[in-house]
Amino acid sequence: MALIVGGALLQIGHLPRLAPESTQAHVAITLPPKACDAYVGDYEFAADNVFSAGLRLTIVRQGDQLVGQTVFKKGGGTAFKLYLESETNFFLEINGSQLLTFIKKDEGEVTGVIHHMAGLPDSEGQKLRNE
Repeated sequence: MALIVGGALLQIGHLPRLAPESTQAHVAITLPPKACDAYVGDYEFAADNVFSAGLRLTIVRQGDQLVGQTVFKKGGGTAFKLYLESETNFFLEINGSQLLTFIKKDEGEVTGVIHHMAGLPDSEGQKLRNE
């Protein structure tokens, strides 16, 4: 089968495949407030295809809620609430549905975070040590 795009004839079998976007609705669950403390801290994302100048993500706990604040190296940023979906996955609703997957050691220490957004490559941020 063939398709004409912009005057060019393309064979359907040669079209790039896109990963399907998840249609599953996110459901927030609760975690004891003290357990949320493992995620609190600063995370540094190096410049990549998603965050062209890099990014700093700060996560704080406000009562039972985790709140994130991004600061781009070129200026500007966004504050948002994080909603727990599983022990390591959180979702947020800015610029469409996005997910954060936290990376934990066997002992439960959080060492990094992976940012997922449909249609874009994943970006990994490293948790900075508190001084």
